[in-house]
Amino acid sequence: MDDRFDAGTDAATVRHVRSDGLYVRGEVQLAGNRDRGLRSFVRFGTASGRANLFGRFASSGFVWHGLLPGRPADDSGFAVAYAGAGSASRDLTLARYGRAVHGETTIEVTHRIAVTDWLGVQPHVQYVLDPGLDPTVDDALVLGLRLTGTVAR
Repeated sequence: MDDRFDAGTDAATVRHVRSDGLYVRGEVQLAGNRDRGLRSFVRFGTASGRANLFGRFASSGFVWHGLLPGRPADDSGFAVAYAGAGSASRDLTLARYGRAVHGETTIEVTHRIAVTDWLGVQPHVQYVLDPGLDPTVDDALVLGLRLTGTVAR
């Protein structure tokens, strides 16, 4: 990716910053099989820290398919994600607040309930440390609900 965009808002200070990035993901079956078992994933990403709020990303987690007795189609998951501040966002935070936050970390627990073979309901709980890289904002507890579906062909 070789996109360029305006990094400033004042016409006298507009500068063009190149934004490049790379993303890699891997997944492995640790126990059982895809019908009932434990798999793990890792993801890594990097982007131009001068052009993006976050300059690096890493996450890892586990998903257990069929963990709960009597619920063979459900998925239970746990993950941790870290998004590291780009150099420009660290500089801005330091200038504005007198200290910089180096990254945002999210810890998540989720369980996807297979309501039917085509509909799932997935509640999740996330705890976010240093949300938005803003040192004036407290850590956050996030509760969510996601609906997933499959369209028949």
